[in-house]
Amino acid sequence: MAVCWRVGLLARTYKQPQQTIRGLMKYMGSKARFAKHILPIILEGRTEEQTYVEPFAGGMNMIDKVEGNRIANDIHTELIEMWKALVCGWQPPLNVTEEQYSQMKADKTGYPIEFLAYVGFNSYGGKWFAGYRRDKQGKRDYWREHYNNIMKQVPSMKGVEFRNCSFTDLEIPPNSIIYCDPPYEGTTQYRTKFDHSLFWD
Repeated sequence: MAVCWRVGLLARTYKQPQQTIRGLMKYMGSKARFAKHILPIILEGRTEEQTYVEPFAGGMNMIDKVEGNRIANDIHTELIEMWKALVCGWQPPLNVTEEQYSQMKADKTGYPIEFLAYVGFNSYGGKWFAGYRRDKQGKRDYWREHYNNIMKQVPSMKGVEFRNCSFTDLEIPPNSIIYCDPPYEGTTQYRTKFDHSLFWD
Protein backbone atom coordinates (compact mmCIF):
# COMPACT_ATOMS: atom_id res chain seq x y z
CA MET A 1 0.00 0.00 0.00
CA ALA A 2 1.33 3.43 -0.90
CA VAL A 3 1.33 6.37 1.48
CA CYS A 4 0.06 9.43 -0.37
CA TRP A 5 0.34 13.10 0.55
CA ARG A 6 -1.32 16.04 -1.16
CA VAL A 7 -0.13 19.04 0.81
CA GLY A 8 -0.46 21.87 -1.68
CA LEU A 9 -3.40 23.23 0.32
CA LEU A 10 -1.30 23.18 3.48
CA ALA A 11 1.41 25.10 1.69
CA ARG A 12 -1.03 27.71 0.41
CA THR A 13 -2.56 28.36 3.82
CA TYR A 14 0.61 28.27 5.91
CA LYS A 15 1.62 31.86 6.68
CA GLN A 16 5.23 32.94 6.77
CA PRO A 17 7.12 36.06 5.67
CA GLN A 18 7.89 36.36 1.97
CA GLN A 19 11.51 35.64 1.24
CA THR A 20 13.77 35.24 -1.75
CA ILE A 21 14.70 31.61 -2.31
CA ARG A 22 18.24 31.10 -3.53
CA GLY A 23 19.71 27.95 -4.99
CA LEU A 24 16.42 26.60 -6.39
CA MET A 25 14.98 26.40 -9.87
CA LYS A 26 12.22 28.96 -10.42
CA TYR A 27 9.16 26.93 -11.41
CA MET A 28 5.48 27.75 -11.50
CA GLY A 29 3.72 26.39 -8.42
CA SER A 30 6.98 25.56 -6.63
CA LYS A 31 6.82 24.61 -2.93
CA ALA A 32 10.47 25.54 -2.36
CA ARG A 33 9.83 27.86 0.56
CA PHE A 34 7.59 25.31 2.30
CA ALA A 35 9.83 22.25 1.87
CA LYS A 36 11.41 22.50 5.31
CA HIS A 37 7.93 22.45 6.86
CA ILE A 38 6.31 19.84 4.59
CA LEU A 39 9.03 17.21 4.25
CA PRO A 40 9.35 16.33 7.96
CA ILE A 41 5.62 15.51 7.95
CA ILE A 42 5.78 13.47 4.74
CA LEU A 43 8.94 11.57 5.66
CA GLU A 44 8.14 10.85 9.31
CA GLY A 45 8.52 7.12 9.90
CA ARG A 46 9.99 6.45 6.46
CA THR A 47 11.98 3.24 6.34
CA GLU A 48 15.20 2.71 4.41
CA GLU A 49 13.59 0.56 1.72
CA GLN A 50 10.72 2.96 1.00
CA THR A 51 10.89 4.87 -2.26
CA TYR A 52 9.95 8.56 -2.30
CA VAL A 53 7.94 9.33 -5.46
CA GLU A 54 6.85 12.61 -7.02
CA PRO A 55 4.46 12.18 -9.97
CA PHE A 56 4.62 15.97 -10.62
CA ALA A 57 8.28 16.73 -9.85
CA GLY A 58 8.60 19.98 -11.87
CA GLY A 59 11.46 22.14 -10.61
CA MET A 60 12.63 19.38 -8.21
CA ASN A 61 12.41 21.78 -5.27
CA MET A 62 11.13 19.09 -2.89
CA ILE A 63 12.83 15.90 -4.08
CA ASP A 64 16.27 17.52 -4.07
CA LYS A 65 16.02 17.63 -0.26
CA VAL A 66 15.16 13.94 0.12
CA GLU A 67 17.69 11.14 0.44
CA GLY A 68 17.51 7.46 -0.47
CA ASN A 69 15.49 5.86 -3.25
CA ARG A 70 13.69 8.54 -5.27
CA ILE A 71 11.59 8.69 -8.43
CA ALA A 72 11.01 12.06 -10.12
CA ASN A 73 8.34 12.04 -12.80
CA ASP A 74 6.89 14.80 -14.93
CA ILE A 75 4.85 14.81 -18.12
CA HIS A 76 6.97 17.66 -19.53
CA THR A 77 9.53 15.81 -21.66
CA GLU A 78 11.93 18.72 -22.09
CA LEU A 79 12.04 19.33 -18.35
CA ILE A 80 12.93 15.73 -17.50
CA GLU A 81 15.54 15.59 -20.26
CA MET A 82 17.12 18.76 -18.90
CA TRP A 83 17.50 17.28 -15.42
CA LYS A 84 18.90 14.04 -16.83
CA ALA A 85 21.43 15.97 -18.91
CA LEU A 86 22.45 18.14 -15.96
CA VAL A 87 23.02 15.13 -13.72
CA CYS A 88 25.13 13.58 -16.51
CA GLY A 89 27.35 16.68 -16.61
CA TRP A 90 25.76 19.00 -19.18
CA GLN A 91 26.80 22.62 -18.64
CA PRO A 92 24.09 25.12 -19.65
CA PRO A 93 25.03 28.59 -20.92
CA LEU A 94 25.43 31.52 -18.56
CA ASN A 95 23.43 33.84 -20.78
CA VAL A 96 20.77 33.79 -23.50
CA THR A 97 19.94 36.99 -25.34
CA GLU A 98 16.41 38.22 -25.78
CA GLU A 99 16.78 37.69 -29.52
CA GLN A 100 17.79 34.06 -29.01
CA TYR A 101 14.91 33.57 -26.56
CA SER A 102 12.40 35.01 -29.03
CA GLN A 103 13.70 32.82 -31.84
CA MET A 104 13.37 29.72 -29.71
CA LYS A 105 9.90 30.67 -28.55
CA ALA A 106 8.78 31.14 -32.18
CA ASP A 107 10.38 27.96 -33.52
CA LYS A 108 11.55 25.26 -31.13
CA THR A 109 12.80 22.87 -33.79
CA GLY A 110 16.50 22.17 -34.15
CA TYR A 111 17.48 22.89 -30.54
CA PRO A 112 18.72 20.28 -28.05
CA ILE A 113 15.82 19.27 -25.86
CA GLU A 114 17.61 20.06 -22.60
CA PHE A 115 18.51 23.53 -23.89
CA LEU A 116 14.86 24.21 -24.74
CA ALA A 117 13.87 23.45 -21.16
CA TYR A 118 16.67 25.53 -19.69
CA VAL A 119 15.62 28.56 -21.74
CA GLY A 120 11.87 27.97 -21.68
CA PHE A 121 11.59 27.89 -17.90
CA ASN A 122 13.69 30.99 -17.27
CA SER A 123 10.58 33.03 -18.03
CA TYR A 124 8.15 35.16 -16.06
CA GLY A 125 6.79 33.14 -13.15
CA GLY A 126 8.82 30.08 -14.15
CA LYS A 127 6.20 29.28 -16.79
CA TRP A 128 7.14 27.72 -20.13
CA PHE A 129 8.21 30.51 -22.54
CA ALA A 130 6.03 33.10 -20.80
CA GLY A 131 8.33 36.00 -21.63
CA TYR A 132 11.98 36.99 -21.42
CA ARG A 133 13.05 37.98 -17.91
CA ARG A 134 14.89 41.28 -17.73
CA ASP A 135 15.69 43.84 -15.06
CA LYS A 136 14.98 47.29 -16.45
CA GLN A 137 17.15 48.83 -13.73
CA GLY A 138 20.06 46.56 -14.65
CA LYS A 139 20.62 45.38 -11.08
CA ARG A 140 19.87 41.68 -11.53
CA ASP A 141 21.31 39.14 -13.92
CA TYR A 142 18.44 36.67 -14.25
CA TRP A 143 20.42 34.27 -16.41
CA ARG A 144 23.28 34.08 -13.93
CA GLU A 145 20.75 33.49 -11.13
CA HIS A 146 19.00 30.80 -13.21
CA TYR A 147 22.31 29.07 -13.88
CA ASN A 148 23.53 29.28 -10.29
CA ASN A 149 20.24 28.10 -8.81
CA ILE A 150 19.93 25.06 -11.04
CA MET A 151 23.58 24.06 -10.74
CA LYS A 152 23.30 24.15 -6.94
CA GLN A 153 20.53 21.56 -7.17
CA VAL A 154 22.39 19.16 -9.46
CA PRO A 155 24.58 17.38 -6.84
CA SER A 156 21.52 16.52 -4.74
CA MET A 157 19.75 15.10 -7.80
CA LYS A 158 22.34 12.39 -8.39
CA GLY A 159 20.80 8.96 -7.90
CA VAL A 160 17.26 10.09 -8.71
CA GLU A 161 15.37 7.86 -11.16
CA PHE A 162 13.81 10.16 -13.75
CA ARG A 163 10.61 9.24 -15.55
CA ASN A 164 8.52 11.02 -18.16
CA CYS A 165 4.87 10.01 -18.37
CA SER A 166 1.37 10.86 -17.21
CA PHE A 167 0.68 10.23 -13.53
CA THR A 168 -1.84 7.61 -14.67
CA ASP A 169 0.95 5.59 -16.33
CA LEU A 170 3.54 5.93 -13.60
CA GLU A 171 4.64 2.61 -12.12
CA ILE A 172 5.15 3.06 -8.40
CA PRO A 173 7.00 0.57 -6.19
CA PRO A 174 4.95 -1.02 -3.40
CA ASN A 175 4.91 0.82 -0.07
CA SER A 176 6.24 4.04 -1.60
CA ILE A 177 5.77 7.48 -0.10
CA ILE A 178 4.10 9.62 -2.76
CA TYR A 179 4.04 13.42 -2.73
CA CYS A 180 1.48 14.81 -5.19
CA ASP A 181 1.49 18.49 -6.06
CA PRO A 182 -0.55 18.62 -9.28
CA PRO A 183 -1.57 21.85 -11.04
CA TYR A 184 -4.21 23.84 -9.17
CA GLU A 185 -7.66 24.04 -10.67
CA GLY A 186 -8.83 27.50 -11.72
CA THR A 187 -5.35 29.04 -11.81
CA THR A 188 -2.69 29.66 -14.47
CA GLN A 189 -2.55 26.62 -16.73
CA TYR A 190 0.50 24.55 -17.55
CA ARG A 191 1.37 23.64 -21.14
CA THR A 192 -0.32 20.23 -20.86
CA LYS A 193 -4.02 20.28 -20.01
CA PHE A 194 -4.58 18.56 -16.68
CA ASP A 195 -7.61 16.36 -15.92
CA HIS A 196 -8.42 17.30 -12.32
CA SER A 197 -11.44 14.98 -12.06
CA LEU A 198 -9.35 11.99 -13.14
CA PHE A 199 -6.65 12.88 -10.62
CA TRP A 200 -9.03 13.11 -7.66
CA ASP A 201 -10.86 9.94 -8.73
